[in-house]
Amino acid sequence: MRILLLICLLFTTNSAIGAQDYSDRFINSFSACIPHMETSNIKDAQGNNISITKIIQGVVQHNCVYKQVVIRPTVRDITVCSFPKQTAQEIVKTMKEDNGEKFDVDFNLNEQTIPLKNLTKSQIIWTQMLNSEDICKRQIIER
Repeated sequence: MRILLLICLLFTTNSAIGAQDYSDRFINSFSACIPHMETSNIKDAQGNNISITKIIQGVVQHNCVYKQVVIRPTVRDITVCSFPKQTAQEIVKTMKEDNGEKFDVDFNLNEQTIPLKNLTKSQIIWTQMLNSEDICKRQIIER
């Protein structure tokens, strides 16, 4: 059941991922790992309101701690990540070099391949990192 829920969330998250932009202030704050928060509201393909809050919490035990809260009509999806400095800098480099070119990728999740369409390099790397169990822990709470 949990795998099915994750797959369903990833499909509905595709529109949320596609709508995410990263402000210069977010990129600079993430690069220095200083506290910063941004919230955006979008509609998914079904017309449901989705709220996305991105929080850079700062340095904890030499890692940059990041929290993302995605609120959908039926669930609250909370992801907390602890990025090693080198990983965070690789993400920042990708974000700074992102020219907006769009790609279609096959994303592997729990031995399932899920096609994601029309994503920038920044969106791809964030999707990979947020779904990396070595870096991030995810909690899905039904509403």
